Amino acid sequence: MTSSSYGRPVYGTLLVASVRELGGDVANLQWLRLASVVLLGLLGIALMRLLQRSGWSATDSAVVGLAVALLPAAQVTVGWSIAWPIALALLLALGGFGATDMALRRHGWPRVAVWGAAFAAYLVAGFIYQPSALFFVVPLAAALLLTRDSARDRLIRSAAHVATAIGALATGFVAMKIAFALGVRQSGVMGLETDPLAKLAWFISTPVANSLGLFALRDRFDTPVRFWVSVLLVTALIYAGFRLRTNRDSVDKWTALACLFVLPLVAFAVNLAAALRVPSYRTTYGLAGLVVLFVVYALRNLRTAGRIGPKVHHAALGVMLVVGAVAANRHAFMLIAQPQGREWQMVLDAVLPMKLKPETKVYMVQTTIEHRSTERTFADEFGSLSSDTDWAATEMFKCALRRRFPSGLPAGFTYTLDAGLNAPRHGKFDLVIDMRKLQRYRTD
Repeated sequence: MTSSSYGRPVYGTLLVASVRELGGDVANLQWLRLASVVLLGLLGIALMRLLQRSGWSATDSAVVGLAVALLPAAQVTVGWSIAWPIALALLLALGGFGATDMALRRHGWPRVAVWGAAFAAYLVAGFIYQPSALFFVVPLAAALLLTRDSARDRLIRSAAHVATAIGALATGFVAMKIAFALGVRQSGVMGLETDPLAKLAWFISTPVANSLGLFALRDRFDTPVRFWVSVLLVTALIYAGFRLRTNRDSVDKWTALACLFVLPLVAFAVNLAAALRVPSYRTTYGLAGLVVLFVVYALRNLRTAGRIGPKVHHAALGVMLVVGAVAANRHAFMLIAQPQGREWQMVLDAVLPMKLKPETKVYMVQTTIEHRSTERTFADEFGSLSSDTDWAATEMFKCALRRRFPSGLPAGFTYTLDAGLNAPRHGKFDLVIDMRKLQRYRTD
């Protein structure tokens, strides 16, 4: 299966098991979306508790936890029913962080056992979705920014967390390579980057910029000005808040610089190492989580330094959450749920009145990005299409048939289904479903 070819065998297993339990009915996919919501809620609570343990106030911790659950990556995770394992991987990453922290405080065999649990949590998280396993950088940065430990202790703590997570992911990578070589799993696409400088430039211009935009979305064809305004405002705020921090002492300065410039690289390490350049928001949970943390931290520093008062501080936090909530609602509905619903309804409207014949021939004309129903689109997430691949079009047709015949196809009824990017030129078909008509919904 495709997920295994990317080194994510547990993702595929979880997905197949969950879809099978739901009986393959499109209407039942709402329960997978509900699972994503619940898991993201637990993620926010767990992150909040970890931040409070590191000395963050209840208000700041709650804002970070809530804001992370409203990010564009979270919107995709909830909007796509098949993305719920990503949220589970994020929770496992926080579990790995907590276990590593606990191991650092223990001695002897208990330390080994707890460290083993942390390693296992990261390993499973990587087998689900490798980028999510790196979400541990968010609570790590939170701990480093407020701790009063010595520079040596900070370095040891950071090295322990990074080594445990990266070591587990590297182990998973090697294990999958062996599985591919032995034929246990289908051959993978897990190549390594050969042009690191070009990758770094892409990293700054795309994933970093997208994360700095916070709740503002980029567009594949025409990114709105408000996105770049958001990037500039967030960057300026983080700079101002951290500038106050680095003026205190040398240890604080180097810690802050490490959080600002090293941890973002760690948060995107899997994608930086991989040959593929995937701009998708769902790969940027760690990066965007760091941006949220840095914004809240900057506002905290501005208040502590007397540059803003308590009312302005709390108002700014409130505005961030309101903007995040409105954006999450708007993006998830208008750029994910609504376009998916249009595609499904188009297939359903064609299948329900379809005349039955002993050998019914059906043809589906697939879509391309030019036929999308939304004005805005980015990567394969917001405003994307399901019917642009032949296998997805085929599965949509099968689901529509199950909706019409929940007890199974009538006796004597058989069908053949072909799909392509162009209308059929040869052959006679009893039903042609032209998915390109989706573009009639677009107003641009």
